[in-house]
Amino acid sequence: MDAHLSRAIVSPKRKSGIACELQGNVMTLFALHLFTTNESAILQEVERRIQKHPGFFVHTPLIIDMTALEQPSFDPRGLIEKLRRLRMMPVLLRAAPQYASLAELLHLGFIPPDHQSAKSAPDAGQAANSDTKSRMIKQLVRSGQRIYARNGDLVVVGSVSKGAEIMADGNIHVYGALRGRALAGLRGDENARIFCYSLEAELISIAGIYRVAEDIPPAFNAEAVQIYLDTAGELVTESLSR
Repeated sequence: MDAHLSRAIVSPKRKSGIACELQGNVMTLFALHLFTTNESAILQEVERRIQKHPGFFVHTPLIIDMTALEQPSFDPRGLIEKLRRLRMMPVLLRAAPQYASLAELLHLGFIPPDHQSAKSAPDAGQAANSDTKSRMIKQLVRSGQRIYARNGDLVVVGSVSKGAEIMADGNIHVYGALRGRALAGLRGDENARIFCYSLEAELISIAGIYRVAEDIPPAFNAEAVQIYLDTAGELVTESLSR
């Protein structure tokens, strides 16, 4: 074989002497919270969501959360297989400790119920208080872009295109049209808010509570709004003209 062809291709981003690097990352993950062991009822609800938003959940990484089930003996293998047939991608199981070996067998990550999430981790609030800093984007956020403001607010002086994703540990301000996905309070801040001049979003989320486009009241379409969680933990959309 030609010596030049046998060489390994090295990325120009590679650090000297390091083959790879393991880093924390921020991704949009949906959690399927199970409140019943009735597999048919669960799948019926999932399929109803998929039909309302064709293509939206295709290849979506999914957490299967079984912590609310009263019957800890539920076997999720059949459900997980059917979810995969629906082109969803279960990647993580959150359940009682006895499910750890099953998660490994199914090639899933595993988190026990008492695992500290980003929402409850003691350093999350401390980091936000000690190193709070807003991030400002002064141009259009294009389709495919993902922008994250760690430990602070995200301010977009412009619009957010369909297919783009903006995230912040604090609030999100969009001085233009919000057409992509916006996730505020990413580390669990339930007091975070989303503000925009024109609401046309594919998805909005505060502290993990989300709503997709078809579930946003039509009265707020293309309106200047603020989005927040009320005292009951429900997502509220409110006109800024009030």
